[in-house]
Amino acid sequence: MNTILKSFLPGLLFCCFFLFLTCEKKEPVSPQTFQIVTFFNNENIYSDQVWKSNEIHIVTKVISINNAILRIEPGTIIKFEKNAGISVNDDAGLIADGSDSTIYFTSDTQEKGFWKYILLTKNSLADSCKLINCIIKYGGGDSEYTGAVVCDNISPVIRGCNITQNLHSGVILNGNCREIEFCNNSITFCDSAPVETYLNPQNFGTDETNFILVRGGYHEGAIVVDGHWKNFDVPYKLNNTVQIISSTLTIDASVRIIMSELSGFEILSQAGLIADGKLGQIIIEGEKHYAGYWKNIYFSKNANINNCQLINCQIKYGGGDINQPGMIYCDQNSPVIRNCYIENSGTWGIYVNGNFTIQDLNTNVFYNNVNGDFYSSP
Repeated sequence: MNTILKSFLPGLLFCCFFLFLTCEKKEPVSPQTFQIVTFFNNENIYSDQVWKSNEIHIVTKVISINNAILRIEPGTIIKFEKNAGISVNDDAGLIADGSDSTIYFTSDTQEKGFWKYILLTKNSLADSCKLINCIIKYGGGDSEYTGAVVCDNISPVIRGCNITQNLHSGVILNGNCREIEFCNNSITFCDSAPVETYLNPQNFGTDETNFILVRGGYHEGAIVVDGHWKNFDVPYKLNNTVQIISSTLTIDASVRIIMSELSGFEILSQAGLIADGKLGQIIIEGEKHYAGYWKNIYFSKNANINNCQLINCQIKYGGGDINQPGMIYCDQNSPVIRNCYIENSGTWGIYVNGNFTIQDLNTNVFYNNVNGDFYSSP
């Protein structure tokens, strides 16, 4: 055995030495396919484009996408200069799917509102508008579209995004965005509401938000299609009066609604409001806790009385309209009001205009209403 090793070892050493001498010294393979390339974008887009993962795109103005789809690969970084943004217009789309690696929409200047927005307009292609696993920060700097992401009568996908450090609101939903897929998002450190929406939010939820701002007021128009305010464990906040016409708004159990000064609900022609808190009390209260801070819940004489229900609700700090002097004002009708806590009204707790009876009135609890608990006019 030793003889074999002695005869084999010199040959083995020779082979190793030969291999060592004959192997060429080569430089590491150049990672060209992974080099970061910077592009300056200052022109509108009229044909399909792909922004790749090894690219940094610096957007120098508000660029519009028209009749084309911009696809952004996972890991791409988009940096906006002052007052820049992206507007997705007619027959256009923006697909930023960062499922495999986060996509960034940001700026080098760490200042809220430094850039404007990602604007998805009403004539863009909803199926081709997607923001998935994106970080969106330092936007919201436009005076008209005051959100980092603005959806104007369109229902895109916004999922798993971190929207932070934006001036004004994080996301604005204008008009009909009822089919939006909006879930598992974190919206933080925005100067206004994390989510601001027109009257009838539907099918979306947010994580780590303070409230969902619901814009009201006569200039916004009325809710005219059936709506559903779901419980996302964050309150809704009304900043003005919400009107409902020819439709029914349903409010989930355990929802909390914060009423801004002089806001309210008006249930008008063929309309309904169903707030059924049997599975968890619904709270409707003033932003500030004093009697008469907000107006009232007004059931008009032409409301769809079969869809007018307040069950196990805590309603307080309203009754601020002396012309309709009740926190719940029933104009020639008798909605269902059952097992509610009605307190701290600036006028009457319940005011019925006309000779109508509120069934189950005695199941309600009244407390500290300025004019009294219940009044029915002749």
